[in-house]
Amino acid sequence: PILSGNDKKNVITRFYFLKADKSSCDNNKKKQKMKVFINNKEAETEARTLLALAEELSLPSRGVAVAIGNTMVQRTEWEKTEIHDGEHIIIIKAACGG
Repeated sequence: PILSGNDKKNVITRFYFLKADKSSCDNNKKKQKMKVFINNKEAETEARTLLALAEELSLPSRGVAVAIGNTMVQRTEWEKTEIHDGEHIIIIKAACGG
């Protein structure tokens, strides 16, 4: 045989750990852009949560309301709210003046 005893066990163990290491796959997922619609305009984003999208768009920390699929999302839920490819997102910013 080409491999025997401990050599075979070492190769199998190393293969198992390489296969189980998903960090490189997870990094590729984060870098892939997806298409969403923001205020009815197509946009590409790497964000996977509403908070990440808000940061990517440099939205102000106050005076912003966001809805996904016509459902308002409270700011306290932005971090937990996932966005998906093709999602329709409405962003409303408060403005002063008359």
